[in-house]
Amino acid sequence: MAIPLRFVLEGIHGDSGRQMNIVIRNDPNTAPNRLLSIVQHLPAVKQCSLAAFAECFGASGPTCAQALGKILGDPDFLRKHNIVPGPSTVLKLDHLLEQYPDEHAPIQFEVMHKRELDERMSNSDSVHFVAVDGAPYFIGDFNKARPTGVLELAATVILRDIIWIDDEYIMSGPKYFWHYQYLDDIRTSHESRSKTRATLQRILYDQRWRDIFVHDEADSKIILPEQFHSTTLGDLVNYKCGGRFVDMLALEEVSRPTDEVHIVGPGRHIARRGMGAVFDLPIWLRSAINSPLIPSDSPFLDRIYGCITGFTQSTDPRNSVNITIAVHLDSSNLPPWLLSKVNDAHLLQTNREMTISERFLTGVFSIWPPSLYQGMCAPGHNSDGHVNDRVVVGHIDIHMRDMGQDSEDSGLCSSAGDAHASDRDSDSGSITENYGYREGGGVGRLRLFPHVRGMIDFLMAMHDGRAIVEVYVVNPLRASCALQCLHDQDMLFNQVSFPNADCLQCPAIFDRH
Repeated sequence: MAIPLRFVLEGIHGDSGRQMNIVIRNDPNTAPNRLLSIVQHLPAVKQCSLAAFAECFGASGPTCAQALGKILGDPDFLRKHNIVPGPSTVLKLDHLLEQYPDEHAPIQFEVMHKRELDERMSNSDSVHFVAVDGAPYFIGDFNKARPTGVLELAATVILRDIIWIDDEYIMSGPKYFWHYQYLDDIRTSHESRSKTRATLQRILYDQRWRDIFVHDEADSKIILPEQFHSTTLGDLVNYKCGGRFVDMLALEEVSRPTDEVHIVGPGRHIARRGMGAVFDLPIWLRSAINSPLIPSDSPFLDRIYGCITGFTQSTDPRNSVNITIAVHLDSSNLPPWLLSKVNDAHLLQTNREMTISERFLTGVFSIWPPSLYQGMCAPGHNSDGHVNDRVVVGHIDIHMRDMGQDSEDSGLCSSAGDAHASDRDSDSGSITENYGYREGGGVGRLRLFPHVRGMIDFLMAMHDGRAIVEVYVVNPLRASCALQCLHDQDMLFNQVSFPNADCLQCPAIFDRH
């Protein structure tokens, strides 16, 4: 008689009534010997019965009975073995039934050794983190013990439920999606005690960059050079969860008293420091990009947002003002692997500045902290315009790195603050009409002048892997500062636009004032 390679025990989950299986491989490396001995010695007629196996295995000790009782979801089984039924003693399958809706398909658990999943796990862990599904995103800290209104970094993760048989062996459930998992909480209990992030490293940062993109050479969408084939996501980005927070730049600028006011742009907009500004850049900027990693139809340079930080003089008599901005990114500016769920009302501030001619200015708007506008209260949801008020949901630091490329294609972007130099009668540090030239006497490839490429190169580098990106959480707005924030914005625009006072997410301000 052939020895079975595995045993499949069939039964019914007592709590949900759903059919379930437990798979036990006939291998002492993946199942404890006493468990194998029990299932091997069951009468042939009962060798597929989960109930028969549970009775025998549960009788071998309280730990075994508790493990089987939890997975069976049967309070009577627990009482029979002197275990008081409760929320923590029975595994609910609600989260699995949603993702495995076929009532005729069994929910399957498998017995395995913990090293098959993660050697660092201990019996205080109830789930195993399998992978991150898609790019991380920002959500409110409403699931935290003490919410502050800050937006935390989170992700959708793939999990397995874990039920411990003893200190080494487990029963692992099927994979399922879990939404809104804070990145800072992705770690085993052992790692939580040691303050390490090995689990996040394994499921997020160790992913190869080439596996994140869907690249099809036949369609010529994205073709990765050889040097990027082994690059991991951790080589390009670090999500700063649980670390220092960054102040919101627009609040700093708007709180600075200044009498400097300009009427600028084709739309003759009134512009002051602290205002949000949007620029529609010309098509020639995108046509001058020659990178196999950036699709030719990518909109990342079509429109640039920012917070106005200063003004300089231009030599162009028709557009005499250059506007310096702290660059902010919207969803169209971001590479697909970096962040998801960035909607039309969101901006991410950066550590980069840019100086652009007023010629390209198409609108001004207010920039708000997320604690004042969250969810559907955020401005901009019901309009297709691009000059609606925006909410800063996070901060991005972009650092150029040396990729060994020639001087023309290397990073030329000045660091934040360089554009704050004193007023100058020059366009050498701004994006203006004087943007570039064509090779071969005007018939060849379009080349950007170094000063123009230097303004946009950090954005290009973020898309083609020549930059290291750090994503931070923005400091929450203290309730005591909320009214001052509204007042400062009112000084800029002579109006404060929000749907109604009930939409504000800092109710403490109404209690105090």
